[in-house]
Amino acid sequence: MSRYFFDLTRKCWLSSQDYVVSDSCRSVILLVHGQPGNGELWGDLPSHLADSFDVLSYDRPGWGSNLDEPLDLAGNSRILDEEIKKVRSAFSLTGSGSRPLVVLGYSYGGAIVLGSKEVVDDESISVLLVAPAAEVSSIGEMDRLFETKFVGQLLSLISATLSKIATRDKVLGVLRHAHSLWYESVTMRSDFEALSKTLPLQRPVIVVAGLRDRIVPPTSISKLAFWLNNPDIEWVTHGSHLVVWRSPNVIAEIARSRAVKSRKV
Repeated sequence: MSRYFFDLTRKCWLSSQDYVVSDSCRSVILLVHGQPGNGELWGDLPSHLADSFDVLSYDRPGWGSNLDEPLDLAGNSRILDEEIKKVRSAFSLTGSGSRPLVVLGYSYGGAIVLGSKEVVDDESISVLLVAPAAEVSSIGEMDRLFETKFVGQLLSLISATLSKIATRDKVLGVLRHAHSLWYESVTMRSDFEALSKTLPLQRPVIVVAGLRDRIVPPTSISKLAFWLNNPDIEWVTHGSHLVVWRSPNVIAEIARSRAVKSRKV
């Protein structure tokens, strides 16, 4: 279980008891990372959001500083439910007139957001999905290789080695992240099939996707849109799956101008 929020505005880890909210007019945005990833690796997106939001993230189980065993999609969604409750408590986001809360899920993090009971049940939460991998057609040839035991474990090790997610304990960090990547990849197909049975989602959702995304191609986004009850989709013309890092200004503007306004009070 995540024990801390990473405050991307203040650039530090804080427990929920450490928060001192100084500006009650700012919205709050909680970022849910994909895989591989952790709560700190969001590029320039936090700085683009910081003028309007308190920007929070967390390490999912098995990633970053979170030493818990990796979980399947349902387990990750339950952890997100707990994180949302902690954010509400820390920022007093309850009752009428409370500050807006936006939950942003990137890639596999998008599926986690869609599986969250708190998100489904509370329409005062704004939902922003960026390049969401949440539909079976987003599982490509490389993902199928990850599903196999020995080849998948080797690919996971290579991916973790090349990524920037290793903790200070480099060797153990790489091995742990490789295991997390492989575990989530193995469970992904059945998880996405189970998620599709819980949809369509009867609430507003905003999706940002790149037209040049080869990991989660436009065809997959279109299929997912069928299950999301006609979401508001913003296509980034030259965007790839790295749209978070390459078009952070676009995502931040959508979060400010559309995501906050989509909530029901």
